Amino acid sequence: MRDEARLAWSMGCALTLLALASQAVAEDSAQSAGTREFTVADSIEMTTIGHPEYWHHNQSLDRVANYSPDGTKVVVVLRRGNIKNGVTEYSLLLYRASELLNAPAPEVLLRMSSSSNREVFVDPMWLPDNRTPLLMAENPGEERQVYRFDTVTRKLEALTHSEISLTSFSASADGKTVLYVAENPPEPLWNDQTRRHGVVVTNQKLVDLVAGRHMPVAHRGRLYVQQTGADGAPAARRIEVEGTLDAAFTPLISPDGRLALVRVHPATVPQKWRDYTDQVVRSAIPDEPLEPDQVPGITQFVIIDVQTGEVRTRIDAPQPYTNGGVYAEWARDSASLLFTFLYLPLDGVSAEERQRRASGAFIAQVHLSGRVSPLAPTPFPEFPRIERWDSSRQIAVLVHETLQGVKRQFFRRRGERWHSIPQPSDWRAPLERALREAMNEPPRIVVVDREAGREVTLLDLNPQLKELKLGRQEEIEWLATDGTRVRGGLYYPPSFVRGKRYPLVIQTHGWNPKLFAPDGVFTSPFAAQALANRDIMVLQAWDFPEEGNEEKWREWLKKVSSVALHQFEQEVYNGAIDHLDAAGLIDRNRVGLIGFSFTCWSVKYVLSHPEPGYRYAAASVSDGFDGGYFDYIVRANDHNYARQFENAAGGEPWGAGLQAWLENSPAFNVHRVETPLRMVPFGNPSSLLSDWEWYTLMRRMNKPVELVLVEDGTHTLVKPWDRLVANGGNVDWFDFWLNGRKDDAPEKAEQYARWEKMRERFQSAR
Repeated sequence: MRDEARLAWSMGCALTLLALASQAVAEDSAQSAGTREFTVADSIEMTTIGHPEYWHHNQSLDRVANYSPDGTKVVVVLRRGNIKNGVTEYSLLLYRASELLNAPAPEVLLRMSSSSNREVFVDPMWLPDNRTPLLMAENPGEERQVYRFDTVTRKLEALTHSEISLTSFSASADGKTVLYVAENPPEPLWNDQTRRHGVVVTNQKLVDLVAGRHMPVAHRGRLYVQQTGADGAPAARRIEVEGTLDAAFTPLISPDGRLALVRVHPATVPQKWRDYTDQVVRSAIPDEPLEPDQVPGITQFVIIDVQTGEVRTRIDAPQPYTNGGVYAEWARDSASLLFTFLYLPLDGVSAEERQRRASGAFIAQVHLSGRVSPLAPTPFPEFPRIERWDSSRQIAVLVHETLQGVKRQFFRRRGERWHSIPQPSDWRAPLERALREAMNEPPRIVVVDREAGREVTLLDLNPQLKELKLGRQEEIEWLATDGTRVRGGLYYPPSFVRGKRYPLVIQTHGWNPKLFAPDGVFTSPFAAQALANRDIMVLQAWDFPEEGNEEKWREWLKKVSSVALHQFEQEVYNGAIDHLDAAGLIDRNRVGLIGFSFTCWSVKYVLSHPEPGYRYAAASVSDGFDGGYFDYIVRANDHNYARQFENAAGGEPWGAGLQAWLENSPAFNVHRVETPLRMVPFGNPSSLLSDWEWYTLMRRMNKPVELVLVEDGTHTLVKPWDRLVANGGNVDWFDFWLNGRKDDAPEKAEQYARWEKMRERFQSAR
């Protein structure tokens, strides 16, 4: 886009934004009717629905409640942090379905708490007796197990007694056969054999060699089946699967308890899988041959016999590794499965069909024989859920939540083929249990009768928010400096005054206008509302393509493995500064950046490759790598990481490729950084080592840097105290550097003393 056109577009948006800002003054008074400042503690202690996939940033659709088989009872799982005790509290609520539209008070069946990062009451599964759900739970200090809970007698009984915590489970229709995955325990590196002969280093991780143990890889585990015998006593045994079990996908046992669908990392990657043209698949297939014991980043689905562990059916197609978003369901007769996101085999089809299959995923039915019946392509990144599969009528209903609302797809099978059909005349929309929330609307559980056009609030999850000051949120659009149109969410300070220029903190990614997100979608390390309550404007950026634009998504994916992605991120942030500055809303000399996960690399790139006119007064990064030379050395024993770093830097860090590293790698340009940086690795050695190069270099150069280690936080922080360290510390950090203010709490005196010394050294060196 030409500079003149960009300027005209920006000025037009600026005028619109100013009009909205003046309107926001009146609206803010209503939004900020509370009397007390919203803090990170308030965010931690908010109540949310307890489904893990909602907690980990997926849509709430169909995750709010679980109906009993006869449809007469509904259970709801809620969660909240307890800062005083440092635990996460969970509640299991019961409603009578016949009373839902009367907004009854819930019956609290059970309360438990967890001091670990694991969820409690995960996805309850009802037994046919309509009174007994199975669920995963634990108490503080315990390992997570599968429990059976009787909703009438209130008896809670552990079904499994694993010495290691479980990560997932499924059960046969009668509940007598339970399939579960247990975590892999750490394995000591040293034993009599290795002490006598030493350890031959091949593809081991450096952090494991230094620590003297093999730490379990996330989302891999051990598969067990537990069956109740004639004497009523359960017996568990391990099932060995061919390949490496991928526990990011919950294994699904068939209704008859004889078969199980599992996802595995294959021992070898078939050459024909490289014929797929889909960018998601291609980026997951390793470029080089695997070394012994090395696991590829690609997976496949197999159906195994529960008794023997033998493979009954193998879906000969690569499936990208995903944590959630892929759904499957067994037919009632246990003879086939329905998938919502599945790459299909390329063999035995026409050239035209082969080309279609190679280019993307499908909604499809897979039979035990291995025969595949496609329903329709699945646009990336749309992940529908199976709302209903009536195998007797051969009708499937899939549902997907879009920015425009709930979208349903109807399919009917005729003969061997599925066809897309209009909504059947006799199909009645179910009584929906939904989470109603929006940018400025705190979440509440509602019951929707679409046939009657009626909606009833069942439960206001956080009535206490009415007492708190909340900054108004608003969706905005701007142009990145390369001309790309970008959108995001702007949080105004509760006491917003038109004409005043505010500091700005940009949170790098994750905006969703359908969510009430006081932190900014991710619970780590963002803190949007708490920052807004410190008189800081917050922009939650959304640098991904718009919903439904598959072509743009594929273009974006091509950038992921190159420095172009981080350069684009810089253009997004710079464009946002220009846009908000032109609107008269921000002081462009007081701008901060918060990076998380993959965008830690982008933030460090921005700081180490500064552009004239764009100064960042403070920054923070948490739990991500940065493509630096030391980070490369730590991880390069894994070819997948090595190739990713080399692609992003422009070559290998030696010979001819070294010059590209000197130009593109953030760590080789730390000397150009003029921004105080706070780094919060989340308690695993890799996360710490990813920040170590920057920390030591910035200290050697007398640049202001803070490194705070969280003990054992997961990528999405769960524990209340971990969130206080990461999110609460960030609020203080940006308030200090952008506003020059300090919290007068006595326990924070040492923190500010450190930062004052940093600032003195920083100012004297400039």
